[in-house]
Amino acid sequence: WIKNLGAALGFCNRLLSEFPDDHNMLKRKAMILAEIGGREQEGLTAINRAMAIRSTPDLYYLRGLLQFAMGNHAGALEDFQFVERAGGDAKGDLDVLLAETYLELDNQQLARSYYDAARAQESQIQPRILARLNRIANRLTD
Repeated sequence: WIKNLGAALGFCNRLLSEFPDDHNMLKRKAMILAEIGGREQEGLTAINRAMAIRSTPDLYYLRGLLQFAMGNHAGALEDFQFVERAGGDAKGDLDVLLAETYLELDNQQLARSYYDAARAQESQIQPRILARLNRIANRLTD
């Protein structure tokens, strides 16, 4: 991944000043802002601009992550459900995110269902997302 997020963000901004509708650069900018933390609203603005140009499941996935980080769990759920219906290629990761989102929305039953599905695919889950799975386990009630 990117080692110098500030420099990468500066590069994105320079390119976007010349090509404001560059779909891929808007996506990269949103990804960088999501990594920086505390700048989720800027990331959400960038991802929404990219989606206005062309919507893809990976943009819904990223927007869901940003919305979750901002506390908009209902909005995150809508985006994650869209990705699930579209059959995205990050199934295990998505199950973790759906489990966590349902927990935040106080739906223990669906959270448990997605948690169990994610555990079954644990070897395919990104390490950063896997840490979330372990935190979910501590929050689920039997």
